[in-house]
Amino acid sequence: MSATPAASSCLRAALSYCVRQVRAYDYHHYLCLLHLPPDMRKAAFTFRAFNVETAKAMDVVSDPRTGLMRLLWWKDAVDKVFANKLVEHPVAQALSSVIADHKVSKHWLKRSVEARINDANRDEGTIPETSAELERYAEDTQSTILYMTLQAGGIQSTVADHAASHIGKASGLLLLLKALPHHVNKQGTVPYIPASVAEECGLLTREGGRSEVRMDERLPDAVFKVASVAEAHLQKARELARRCLKRRSPCSSQPCRPRSSWIPCEDVSSMCLILGCRGESTGSLLCGISSSLTGTRGEASTDEEPSKFDLFNQWKNCTELQAAAVPFSKALLSFR
Repeated sequence: MSATPAASSCLRAALSYCVRQVRAYDYHHYLCLLHLPPDMRKAAFTFRAFNVETAKAMDVVSDPRTGLMRLLWWKDAVDKVFANKLVEHPVAQALSSVIADHKVSKHWLKRSVEARINDANRDEGTIPETSAELERYAEDTQSTILYMTLQAGGIQSTVADHAASHIGKASGLLLLLKALPHHVNKQGTVPYIPASVAEECGLLTREGGRSEVRMDERLPDAVFKVASVAEAHLQKARELARRCLKRRSPCSSQPCRPRSSWIPCEDVSSMCLILGCRGESTGSLLCGISSSLTGTRGEASTDEEPSKFDLFNQWKNCTELQAAAVPFSKALLSFR
């Protein structure tokens, strides 16, 4: 039976809410997702809106305990959605519709919110010990969104999953670095620079069993090291995309796919482009963050122009990502 007019109207309102949330809090993905095929936008915007809701849970409250309660509520909401129970929240209602239409694993949603719960449960002022810990957190919170998007698109490919893993890690690390000024203003500490990196740069202090990152002129070096890890993941995803394209024959006898379907699973380059940011100068771009923390402009470690500080301002204003959205969309549409 078709949905009642009231139910259809409620679902449209829920999906509209998801789109508005992504536009407000995750603008570069909003730009890219607009160019997905219509039958994929619903799932993609819903997953991104779920990510927005859980990502900002700790930031919109003054008491961390209240933020943790929000995350626990979302963990419970995922269970209810998969149990076909009504949850009075537009993102949860959109999730219910997406899950009814597509075969999406509950594991990825739970893994995403549980990673944020574990992060919220960390003792105040503690920092990760290694870059590997940050990478795991990035995969748990960002790669999982891409895994679900691939599932909703009916894409079953080990190579695509591998590329999504690297894109998510790169994106997650960049988001953590981009948020450093916010966290410093809120907490008075630098939370997402690993202790091993801080120690290598001479920034680590240990007192009373706690590790802390000092903010001085060496902070750009630490930020650059973490950003370089992100760029390595992005380059790996691009290598996977090039390898897949080389395996495609120009005289392929593969039958044409309907326009309503998503990209073929071997076309990982399109998935990389539409789901990941361009990041051509990731290390230099993110180094500007440390300048905003220390109040210094810093010196560029490469010959690239403009300066790291100017590149950071471009990142903040999304001009790089806005410009990137057009070639991304053209690349995706060429495979439809």
